[in-house]
Amino acid sequence: MWFWICTVVAMPFTALGYWLHEIGVMFIYVEEVNSHHLFDVSGFVDLLSVPTILIGWIFGALLLYQVWKVIPPDIARTTPGKAVGFSFIPFFGLYWIFVAYKGLSEDMNKTFQQQGIYYQVDRYLELLLCIALILNYTYLDVGLTAAFAEIFFFKSVKDGAIILLEQGERHQRF
Repeated sequence: MWFWICTVVAMPFTALGYWLHEIGVMFIYVEEVNSHHLFDVSGFVDLLSVPTILIGWIFGALLLYQVWKVIPPDIARTTPGKAVGFSFIPFFGLYWIFVAYKGLSEDMNKTFQQQGIYYQVDRYLELLLCIALILNYTYLDVGLTAAFAEIFFFKSVKDGAIILLEQGERHQRF
């Protein structure tokens, strides 16, 4: 829940800071007006988003860890700890996000298929998320795209994990 709250709170601050910054750039080049105050305000608004982004990253990593735990070990291509931990290794993390996110959806879909569950995690959404995260690492401004892709991806994966947990509880009862 905290992941969702932090993401929803951080997105308006980030967008507002970005838009204020862009308006300031536009005023400098178009009107040749002193817009340093606008840059100061945009920097302050960006600073307001930093704590919520950091907290969101922490809870996003916890959510990724918990979802990887739901996949049976004989199907999972990695452990939950590696899925999260290797994502923080500089440069290697650019490769690893494909294992952590794309691999998660593929392994989860394989688990659904083996257990006869009619649910699929969206395969294109995780690919969009991976590409947006890589572009975000290279400082292209796709942060909002990555945030929206992450929200919808984690929603899909979370729903799938709940279905798997409920399926496991049904098997234990009988």
